[in-house]
Amino acid sequence: MYTHLTGKNPLPCELEGLIKAYQTDLQGNLVLRVADHFTRLGFNVVLKPDKIKIEENRYFWPDLIARKDGETCYIEVETGEKADRASAIRKWENALVVGGGRIYVVARKTGSMNSMQSQIVNWVTEKWKEVSPVRHKP
Repeated sequence: MYTHLTGKNPLPCELEGLIKAYQTDLQGNLVLRVADHFTRLGFNVVLKPDKIKIEENRYFWPDLIARKDGETCYIEVETGEKADRASAIRKWENALVVGGGRIYVVARKTGSMNSMQSQIVNWVTEKWKEVSPVRHKP
């Protein structure tokens, strides 16, 4: 009807465009809910941030960026769906670099958050062992 009356195609719904920008509808809806929550807390939220170049062929693409009082939070919104370990570790490593030593994660379920925290702590522990100097007793 709109096309017939105006001779133009209707503009796409912004909400649908935002949801399609994410891997699944579930993640898109969750990202929007998290963005709304941070906005209500007084943060300035970037809904569709650009990917951030870390170095040649290495990028981090956060789900959200939230800014308040001079602090920037690069937020990963997790649905709890399993990712392969190598991809997850690379994501956490990139988030740590971009976040200046901080990783911001929002999960939809406590069990998912606990699992991710465990994964991150295990990764950091393994990484620390690789870079920490070997100590010899005199």
